[in-house]
Amino acid sequence: MSFMQSKSLGLPVEIADMIVNWIYRPRDLLSLALSHSTFYRLIIPDHLHYRHVEFCIFDYTMWKYLLEDTSRLRRIETVKLSAHFQLRVPPITDPSGEELSTPDEAEK
Repeated sequence: MSFMQSKSLGLPVEIADMIVNWIYRPRDLLSLALSHSTFYRLIIPDHLHYRHVEFCIFDYTMWKYLLEDTSRLRRIETVKLSAHFQLRVPPITDPSGEELSTPDEAEK
């Protein structure tokens, strides 16, 4: 097995990737990504976007997208699946921009 060496970091890329995999919180990942270009290339977008995934189980477009590249699947730590699509409706506002009600309150 050959290791690709990050010239500027002085570590094999595989070791840097293992370090990134141990970091759980997205804000800590972002801090590490901003500390060095090697970490930036490893973390953004793969680790930040695919660490915690939430989508509808019937969303075949998302399944196809995830399955097209196995590196995306390797990054996932938590998956939250729903059985229905969730429509998010913005709050109702008057012309001045003041919020009149939220959709939940309007249904009550």
